[in-house]
Amino acid sequence: MPARKSFNPLWNHYKCGDGKWICFGMIQDRYWKDFCTALGIQELIEDPRFSKMRERGKNRRELIQILDRALATKTRDEWMHILKHGGDFIYTVVNSVNDLPTDPQVLANGYIVDYEHPELGKKQLVGLPVILSETPGDPRGRAPELGENTELILTELLGYSWEEVAKLREAGVI
Repeated sequence: MPARKSFNPLWNHYKCGDGKWICFGMIQDRYWKDFCTALGIQELIEDPRFSKMRERGKNRRELIQILDRALATKTRDEWMHILKHGGDFIYTVVNSVNDLPTDPQVLANGYIVDYEHPELGKKQLVGLPVILSETPGDPRGRAPELGENTELILTELLGYSWEEVAKLREAGVI
């Protein structure tokens, strides 16, 4: 849903001052006072337009604009720090694709893994999103070089003899 149309401004996503995004998932009134305090908009705590969830919903467009302006005053990292120490909130970052290789949860789940390529050195590869007990995958294998497995495929999979492979090589086919 577009941010400007969210019924609950505290269940929404906002752009911070550095152009990065943050997302909130708070649907109860109990967050409101501490949230306003953390954002430096204490004057809204008792404002009848926003003091209860139902009223925030009715006046959502105005509140979303206020929150847009407030959150644009600091970077996402600054807000993450403020929110962490400002109360019991439900919030998280909204990652871009470029954020994923260093995201702590992506790394903890093994979605990105280190691989030592024999020619290119240390690289990162996409890990496996699932672990299968009977057929575990290995994201650390490299792609074969051009023609690296030609003889293996011809002899073991396609049934060619070594003499036939030699003739194909002499003819420049492989």
